[in-house]
Amino acid sequence: AAASTGVQLPSCEICDEVEILNLGANAVKVYPDSSSAVINQLTAGAGFVLAPNTAVKVKKFTSTKWVAYLSA
Repeated sequence: AAASTGVQLPSCEICDEVEILNLGANAVKVYPDSSSAVINQLTAGAGFVLAPNTAVKVKKFTSTKWVAYLSA
């Protein structure tokens, strides 16, 4: 991805999982599916940085709560 870009999680059902792999040269920001949703302990609508050559699995636990499992 180009520098300063991001991806938004798709609208999903509860218990759905999404995997994102960043093989690009730049970090990307991963945002929840709505401005009221939360990923881990971030504020609502905030994204987190996914470094180059890393992956994340994100699972939707409630209508507004996602949990991200980052690779090393």
